[in-house]
Amino acid sequence: TFEGICPYHKDCLEGMASGPALEKRWGKKGNDLAENEEVWEMEADYLAQALMQYILILCPEKIIMGGGVMKQQQLFPLIRKKLA
Repeated sequence: TFEGICPYHKDCLEGMASGPALEKRWGKKGNDLAENEEVWEMEADYLAQALMQYILILCPEKIIMGGGVMKQQQLFPLIRKKLA
C-alpha cells in the first residue's frame, strides 16, 4: 500500500493527494495520467473527504481550490458527485 510522501505525517492530504504524491504512487505526472480513470476516482475521493470536513467544520460559502492537480478538469465532476 502507498504510505504517502509527507515528511511529517506520511498519509495526510498533502502526502496522499498532491501532485508529487500522484507521481510517486503512479510513476507518472498527473498530466500523463489524464486518461486513467482509477487515478482520478481515487484523487477525487481524497479531496472530497477533505472538503466534506471543511464544509462541516467551517460552513464556507465558497471553496476555491488551486494547485497543479486541480488543473485536471475531469476531477471537478468526480468531486461534486462524491460530495452529493
